[in-house]
Amino acid sequence: MAPPPAQARPAPHPLPSAVLAQTTSRPHLHSQQMDQIERDGDILAFAAYTRAESQPGHAHTRATATPPAHGHGNGLRYGQSGEEGMEIEKEQDPFLVVFEKDDPMDALNWTIKRKVLQTFVLIMATMYAGIGSAAFSPASSSVQVTYNVGEVVGELANSMWVIGFAFGPQVFGPLSELYGRKFPLVLGIFLSAIFNIPTATAPNLATIMISRFFAGVFGAAPYAIAGGCFHDMLDPVHVQIGVAFFAVSTAGGPALGPVVGAGLVSTGTDGWRWVGWFLLIFGLCISLLLQLFLAESYPPYLLQQRARAKRIETGQWAYHAELDGVVVTPKDIVWRYILRPTAMLVLEPMLLVITIYMSFVYALLYMLCAAVPLIFGTLRGLSPVVSVLPFVSIFIGILFGGGFIILDQRRYAAHLRRKGVGSDPEERFKPMGLGAVMLPIGLFWFAFTGPAQTASVWPSIIALGFSMGGMILIFECGILYLIDMYKSFANSAIAANTLVRSLVGGSFPLFVPAMVRNLGYQSTWSMALLAFLAVGLAGIPFVFARIGERLRGMSKFKPGL
Repeated sequence: MAPPPAQARPAPHPLPSAVLAQTTSRPHLHSQQMDQIERDGDILAFAAYTRAESQPGHAHTRATATPPAHGHGNGLRYGQSGEEGMEIEKEQDPFLVVFEKDDPMDALNWTIKRKVLQTFVLIMATMYAGIGSAAFSPASSSVQVTYNVGEVVGELANSMWVIGFAFGPQVFGPLSELYGRKFPLVLGIFLSAIFNIPTATAPNLATIMISRFFAGVFGAAPYAIAGGCFHDMLDPVHVQIGVAFFAVSTAGGPALGPVVGAGLVSTGTDGWRWVGWFLLIFGLCISLLLQLFLAESYPPYLLQQRARAKRIETGQWAYHAELDGVVVTPKDIVWRYILRPTAMLVLEPMLLVITIYMSFVYALLYMLCAAVPLIFGTLRGLSPVVSVLPFVSIFIGILFGGGFIILDQRRYAAHLRRKGVGSDPEERFKPMGLGAVMLPIGLFWFAFTGPAQTASVWPSIIALGFSMGGMILIFECGILYLIDMYKSFANSAIAANTLVRSLVGGSFPLFVPAMVRNLGYQSTWSMALLAFLAVGLAGIPFVFARIGERLRGMSKFKPGL
């Protein structure tokens, strides 16, 4: 029996003139257009902007006040067809590929089980970055002996990774908006892992410095991308839970790093090289985990892939997604990720003050990486491995602080329902205020239960956990406040915050050993100094809770301007 004749492939459908105009000209983004894009929530909304310009009488779909079906933000969810505005656009551009109602490809519609899996792999990626940033701290004394350098230079070998964090978001922020979440994240962790090879085989100190810096740059990929993944999966109320997991892994990694590093360094004279080998193996395992289990969640990229599949399947080359009409120039990237964050730091007093506070608590974590081994090892006489076990208390305190934020989500959601609003940034200062009280209490407790006052180590260990529980409340609520306040400008605000706190976190530990030794009374006054600084900053959440709304009204970067 002869086979039936093959059906001829349908001829490509000619592009409608409006679509042809935007897909062939591929206009570039410029500063004025970027302002419009930011009002819409992400830079890839520019495609909708160009359609609005080319089609008379066509209202810009994201300007509609229709509330989103998924409750995701105050405007339309990207590329969603269940909304009135996007339905209008579909009628005028029938070949535009958008999400359908309850579309399983949309990350907001994923099952709880799938969201839990995605959260787990994101936490592991963030933990790798954090552990790598502090695991080399116990190796600093070995590096000093091996390369005959001073204490500050030895500590700098660990800090270079943290300094690299300052520059990672400038790379992975743009990549995640053009190529989705998964590819840049897998690439970043993989390259970070590879840069541990020069650290493990370093013939000189310069190799360690350079390799750890680039390991930090690429290791910052989760810091630039993970928050966006949680935003893709969770609505504005429940995103607080995602940010809680993110903040705990961001701070928990550096808390566990010294424990891991001390165990590896204790294996022999060259044990410090095993820190590099461990981070290589750990990073490669995380890269494989991400490649196998992380699902792409970024809506514009997913719709672009769906449009490409439709073109191949149907031969109808007019199918397109909004991302197909976008070209992002280096000038746009420099403005969004470097110039505008810098301008916001200068022009936004609230951002500057919040960034200073968050930088202090973030640097405090890395300062303890240098101080704890001295206090419990040199001053109390414990072994190198046992002297870093108090970091387990720090990690437990961070877990409790993160758990408190997750439980606080119900209170925050009820508050929003009572006020009938989508967000209330100043409400974030309530748990931050609790952390602002806990932190100095814990630090004073730690300072005055030191080697000079008590023979038992337990009061100091408990104090560390208590103070770090307060630290995570301050840190996490600061992130949530910036997201709530700046909304579509939040990426730039967080980029500015990350730049400053990473530079501070990498530089402050350099003078900690000298501070502990020289301020006297067996570390009491050095830790008390940190407690007094915490007291000086503790009023920030209470003051901003009162005047924050008024200051927000004067902001030059209000969403919608």
